[in-house]
Amino acid sequence: MEEPDFNGRHMLGVLPMFHGFGLCMGIHAMLCLGGTDTLMPKFKADETIALIKKNRVNYVIGVPTLFESLLNHPKFAGKHLVNMRRAYVGGDFVATKLKEDFSRVAKEWGSTAELLEGYGLTEMVTVLAVNTPSNKRPDTVGHPLPGINVKILDVANQSEVPMGVCGEIAVTGETMMIGYLHDPAATAQSILTLKTGKYLRTGDYGYLDGDGHIHFKQRLKRIVKVSGMPVMPSEIETLVTGMPAILEAAAIGVPDPERGNMIKLFITIKPDHKPGPDEEAIRKLIRDHLSVYSVPKLIVRLEKMPRTVVGKIDTNALAKME
Repeated sequence: MEEPDFNGRHMLGVLPMFHGFGLCMGIHAMLCLGGTDTLMPKFKADETIALIKKNRVNYVIGVPTLFESLLNHPKFAGKHLVNMRRAYVGGDFVATKLKEDFSRVAKEWGSTAELLEGYGLTEMVTVLAVNTPSNKRPDTVGHPLPGINVKILDVANQSEVPMGVCGEIAVTGETMMIGYLHDPAATAQSILTLKTGKYLRTGDYGYLDGDGHIHFKQRLKRIVKVSGMPVMPSEIETLVTGMPAILEAAAIGVPDPERGNMIKLFITIKPDHKPGPDEEAIRKLIRDHLSVYSVPKLIVRLEKMPRTVVGKIDTNALAKME
């Protein structure tokens, strides 16, 4: 975290303790470094803001919905933010606008905290890469941590691809799991033995740039083939959440008799921007900036998105909606 001394510093421990990110970074990291954890059994925006004020919380890590909820709460902005030194987000799709808005509000109240994105997965226990104040690329999920090696593999044959070419992200390091308990078939499917050692297939699609930063594009299983053309829901979500009225967006693939699949887009509208943009404005934006294949056949407005237990948008639940 680029801090010389954590004595007297407070970390908000709000993520579930059964989750690698929450347990290792939200709790153990601060205890190992001599800091203090401010524990919350369950996230609630108003209670979180009260704790930030009372305990002068210095560090906050969380999933995007946590920071969205704080930003949209009328009591979040204020002079109490001056104590916040760092804020890190990961675990789900992160809209560029969310990072920009959080960093702007923090700066307005004297905080040095920028909302910096990181990357990790349970099979590697916790964080693999992260943007830091001294080494950041806003359009990436960060640079790999010391001891973590990353390769990009061809999706079809698992051969290594050149720098700048997209493929499946594969990682290795001392934190890599031994395997899935009592499931050798799943372990063999996930861990590859390459010339340089064993690597974990993440199931994520992206590339490495010349400085080694990871550009995460999409979960492979979420890529949708429309008329045989690959469509990345994350690109649609990033574009649509840039509209002033859109709070959240989630795109999924649904079967279509003519094209094989089509895009179904779910959105929520900010309370002070209702009723929000019309559907044609959304479709035109996507058509102009992405492709005709990315244009949603259906657009569904929700009051709120369904969530998993760790606060991610539950795309499985969305797929079951009529």
